[in-house]
Formats: sequence, structure tokens, C-alpha cells
Amino acid sequence: MPTFPIIRSLSTAAKFEQIFQAVELNVAARLNMPALILIYSAIDAASWMCAEEPDGSVQKYFTAWVHKYVLQPSRLGCSALDVWAARCGVVHSLSSSSRLTREGKAREIIYVARGGNRDILDRLEAIRNAKSRQEASEGKRKVAAAGDMKQNVVIEIDALFNALRDGVAAMLSDAELDSALGARIKERGSKVLTAMRNSEGAAFLNWASTIFEIADASERQLFDLSYKAAGCAQCGTAPARVFVRAIREDGSHIAHSEMCDSCADALGGDGLIRDFRKR
Repeated sequence: MPTFPIIRSLSTAAKFEQIFQAVELNVAARLNMPALILIYSAIDAASWMCAEEPDGSVQKYFTAWVHKYVLQPSRLGCSALDVWAARCGVVHSLSSSSRLTREGKAREIIYVARGGNRDILDRLEAIRNAKSRQEASEGKRKVAAAGDMKQNVVIEIDALFNALRDGVAAMLSDAELDSALGARIKERGSKVLTAMRNSEGAAFLNWASTIFEIADASERQLFDLSYKAAGCAQCGTAPARVFVRAIREDGSHIAHSEMCDSCADALGGDGLIRDFRKR
């Protein structure tokens, strides 16, 4: 049979690197919203690859991944639920608001763009949350108490981006030591979209055309194919040119093989053959 064409797909690490490059281009061009969409989508994909139950709760495996790979090695000053709420807001409505923030279960995240002054946002947040005119004039933001949902979280986009890159690197490192995790990432990473070259598409089309030619051939027939196999299945030396199909008396398929003209003629004579495995 003709060899099934194989597309040389990028590794999982290389596929994430493409996303990282796209984020960097957007951040450098001050296209912050597209950058955030890519960042949160990458976290979505990474957490899905790791999930033991990929069809389970997205929120559950997303926040588990964020807690393990994003918040532990970095200090973003927020919770995994805050990040999940931010993801829902950005990806679904291009905003910082989501159902969880509106219900007071998570804090909104506001972002500092590359080159931006975080102190300005911190002072504005201090004024917004001030309980007196004196507090507002001082402009000193107090550290939010646990469970205080009134204060927003201020995060630099670069800090979130770096936490994502470090998290993916740690995930892939863990996969080398954990065979079950490595198998999940490999299997799901293979499903990530990849590009097909024109030459690869043409190879698939040629393969399919050959299969159709084989399937439509008359029973007990020797026939020529447009491709050439590496060697004859019988003698193993001459280039194979003829496809031989053996068929039972009831017409069901028994076997097939690629042979040179001489070996095919020896089996089939004038082209009509029986099940050569029983000879």
C-alpha cells in the first residue's frame, strides 16, 4: 500500500512559543487587549492539556493550573479565582467584569501596559477606596484584607506574561518526570492546530486517489498504479510496480501486496489470481 503521508508537526513547546511570540508583538505594539486574549487563551490550553478530566469543569482545572504554575513562582497579588474571573471577562466580553466580579466573589484586575506607571494606578485605587478625605489626599493604598473585594488588583501585563511563560516551562519540565502527565500533554498537544504546506496537501490527495483506485479495481485483477514502491514484496529486489489483490471465492478481500511485473505474472498468469497465501 502507498505510505500514509505524515505532517511534521511542531512540538508542544514550539506551539506555545508561537503564542508567546504573538503576545510579545502585540505588547510591543501596545495592542494590549489582543495580548491579554492570547495570554488567557494560552492558560486555557495549558490547563486543558494537564487536566485529568478534560471534559470536566473548565474553571476547576484552570484555577488548579494557575495556582500551581502561575501564582506559586510569581507574586501577582491575586488569587487563582481572580485570574479565572479576569479570563472570563477578557475572553467573553473584552472587559474586566465577569459574573464572579459582579457577584463579589472575585476582584477585577486592571492592567499596566509596558512602560506604564503603576504608581498612578495604585494612587487612583487608593483614592477610589479611601474612607475619608485625608486618606484620599494621602493617596496611600492600603493592603487589602483577605476577602476584601472592593479593591481591584493591579497587574503589569508583562508580569502576567512572564508568569505564563514560566508556568508553561515548569509544566513541560514536570511532564518529563511524570509519565502520565507527559502522555496527556503529548496526546492533547497533537490536537493543537497546525499548518499544512501545499506539498503536504498534495501528498494526501495523491494518497487518497491511489486508495480510490485500489478500492474501485475489479476483483481478481492485476493492475498498474501511478506510484512506485521501494521494492517487490516477493523477491525484495526489483522495484514494485504492480498491486496484487487476492480475493476469496465469495468476493471478500484476503490480502494485497506490491510486486514487480515478474513476480506478479508468476502468481497471476494472465491477471486472474486466487488467494496466493493458500498456495
